Amino acid sequence: MITELTYFLGGVLVSGLIGLVSWVSSNRKMINEIKQEDDELLELIRTVQDEVKDIHDEIRQQIDGVYRSLDAETKRTVDIITSISSEQNQMREEMNRNLDSRLDKFENRLTKINSDGCEPVKTQQLNG
Repeated sequence: MITELTYFLGGVLVSGLIGLVSWVSSNRKMINEIKQEDDELLELIRTVQDEVKDIHDEIRQQIDGVYRSLDAETKRTVDIITSISSEQNQMREEMNRNLDSRLDKFENRLTKINSDGCEPVKTQQLNG
């Protein structure tokens, strides 16, 4: 009877040991699967971070391009406005010279009329 009890306990212990080894093995397999999923997730996170960085760099380049374009356009607009202003100043100076010339002629006529005693004007109006 002791032999049978020993065999029985030995069988229970062996069965328990086999169950324990099987359980540990399945847990180790699950742990390895979780580690693999973690590694895949970390790789995915790195990929997303790299893509976000690339997108950020592209946006920065686009913004810089827009700033350069606006800067060039602003300089061109300032040059055009300066040119127009210069042309307007030249036209204003030309108008002032013409006006001064006409006023000088008018002043000379008035001076001549005043010095001639208005006789030539009266004569021209009566004869004309």
